[in-house]
Amino acid sequence: MQASGNKIESLWADAQQVDLARGERLFLRGDAPQALYWLETGRLRLSRCSIDGSETNMQTVHAGQTFAEASLFSQRYHCDCCAEETSRLRFLPREQVLERLETNSGFALALTQQLALQLRQARLQTELSHIRSAKERVLTALRLQSNDAGQAALPSSWKDFAAQIGLSHEAVYRALAQLEKDGSLQRESRQVQLRALPD
Repeated sequence: MQASGNKIESLWADAQQVDLARGERLFLRGDAPQALYWLETGRLRLSRCSIDGSETNMQTVHAGQTFAEASLFSQRYHCDCCAEETSRLRFLPREQVLERLETNSGFALALTQQLALQLRQARLQTELSHIRSAKERVLTALRLQSNDAGQAALPSSWKDFAAQIGLSHEAVYRALAQLEKDGSLQRESRQVQLRALPD
């Protein structure tokens, strides 16, 4: 479920890079926004602590996604950002992003495409969350990613795929084994061939 295409990739051609260790924080609630970020590898959590000290998870960021977009137009961050695993980020300074949005139509179009893709992915995650069967959830997600020939290629790992559809990777592996056994798909590494649905 990762963004692709030359226009989207061009957003990050001259971006700076930062690595985070697991548990390391990128920014805290109340900090002044510094940049637009893109997660190259790893996984991040955006969360907010309430008055009683409880933590609310606002977003899980997966590889290939931008984040903190709304903070470009805010005076401060409204949540904390912490690495759930070792992660590599690319970022563009806030002032540079705002200038490019005003003066560079290609950049503005590419960023719009990125955000539109992530909105579709968020809607897909919401729809998939209502499918209780792990087997059916995995099969539905793969069908939505496949081409007209029933072929789907994961841009990252099965572990990332599991997180994106709201399942443990163990549940995904069990579901894949069941789907292969009943002939619903064939799998080789991250390449999947789905069986055609009966007429």
